[in-house]
Amino acid sequence: MDTTHLNAPRSVLFIGNSYTYCNDLPSLFGELARSRGYELQVRSVTKGGHTLEGHADPADECGAKLEALLQSERFDAVFLQEFSVRPALDDKTPFFNAVRTLCARLRRTGEVRILLYQTWGRKEPCETLDAHGWTNREMTLRLAAAYEKIAAEQGCLVSPVGTAFYAVHTRHPEIALYTEDCSHPSLTGSYLAALCHFASLYGDSPLDVDYAPAGVDSTEAVLLRQAAAEAVSGPSIVTDEYRL
Repeated sequence: MDTTHLNAPRSVLFIGNSYTYCNDLPSLFGELARSRGYELQVRSVTKGGHTLEGHADPADECGAKLEALLQSERFDAVFLQEFSVRPALDDKTPFFNAVRTLCARLRRTGEVRILLYQTWGRKEPCETLDAHGWTNREMTLRLAAAYEKIAAEQGCLVSPVGTAFYAVHTRHPEIALYTEDCSHPSLTGSYLAALCHFASLYGDSPLDVDYAPAGVDSTEAVLLRQAAAEAVSGPSIVTDEYRL
């Protein structure tokens, strides 16, 4: 291993729901990081449809599992992923309070890097978008604004996966980032998420990554790496209309 990696996080925890466990994103992230010479162990606490509010509650099934895990293991970095729609709603209090609670709990375990997994707007046409009167762009910007707001308050990093999704989806609509439900990520979408997580956590350029899982087109992989690099190193896409 390159000596420049010696102080890099070696134990990473993912907290979230199906957007995290689809295509086994934690393992995909681990394989990608190891391909670049990083040694790490990856764990996760996930449940379909779960919220960070649930994860923050020790009386909740996942909250109890998380509490037990934090008492037995030490993590250098943790990714937090909220239920996809919740940060885009007008009332962001449950999301913000859950992040505050989890950040406080995680920091009691010692020094830890906390990253917020900014998810994406759903693909049109979609019943969820119709129900809220949103477009893919509006949902994307609402999510980005909320994640950036609470990250700034809590001193967290943002992994701008939703920003990268939006760039690829608008510039290269032929790349299938979504499954048929217009919500969950395809393997290609999860690979894009892993690239953003990798660049956000390690500060290493995804342009230098040559790993891609079987099933991801090699030509598309190049475009995904470029999109991840732009999203992580570029400016926020949130316009004044949506900024909190």
